[in-house]
Amino acid sequence: MTRHLKHQPWLKMLVLLSLSLLALTGCSSDEDPTTPGGGSSDAPAFLLGGEQAVNLPAVILNSNDPNAQAIVGVMHQVNVLSGMQGFLAIPDDAVRSQNKDNTWTYTWSLSEGQASLTIVMVVQETADSYIWTLSFNGTDGEDTFENFVIYRAEQAMDASWGTFDFYELGGDPEDVVFHWDWGTDSLGVFSITMIGGAGEGSAKIEFVIQPTDSGSLDVYEMVGDDWQLVLHYDWNGLGSGTYAIYEDGVLVDSGLWGVPL
Repeated sequence: MTRHLKHQPWLKMLVLLSLSLLALTGCSSDEDPTTPGGGSSDAPAFLLGGEQAVNLPAVILNSNDPNAQAIVGVMHQVNVLSGMQGFLAIPDDAVRSQNKDNTWTYTWSLSEGQASLTIVMVVQETADSYIWTLSFNGTDGEDTFENFVIYRAEQAMDASWGTFDFYELGGDPEDVVFHWDWGTDSLGVFSITMIGGAGEGSAKIEFVIQPTDSGSLDVYEMVGDDWQLVLHYDWNGLGSGTYAIYEDGVLVDSGLWGVPL
């Protein structure tokens, strides 16, 4: 049975956040700020997915194989979402109400149609990371918010790892409808995970990219309380790869493309 993600609140949230971006007249260009007490008034920049997008070998990018094309399609979605760090941009006209104790606090307003919101961004510095929290106060014309956290993100100071969570508008404060995390380990292996939806029918995508350009892609669906593998792809640095397709946890198709592995 086909299940649908809880995408409508997420789309609504993206519309609101997109409207908030329209209010931006610019954002900080200081990419290496000092601590709040150290002389800089600019909060650190957030890099969703770090500085590395998902890259694939040219053989996969140029392949006519439908499975290779499926990998490319997911790659494009992941890389487009890497541009969502704009949601953490702070407008030049934001009011800085606090700049102490390793914390930056900014406030600005949004009025568009029936929406009238006060947006608060808090950026906190820890021993090895930065944490961004954005919350809404006011109304979007349908729902009313009081210190409602819309998203929260954390990133290592060296941008080697990070997380990003969207919360469901009007839902429980702990209902995450979109989760993203990434990291590069000491061997240079880059991994990225995306989860969309909440509970039954949620989807999870996991990319792993090796320094040699080999890698893997796994797609899961939440069934009951467990993640069930739906698709598996892997490839070598030359772009030759294999695929496996599952239904209800049972392998139903598999194959390869390119030269034999």
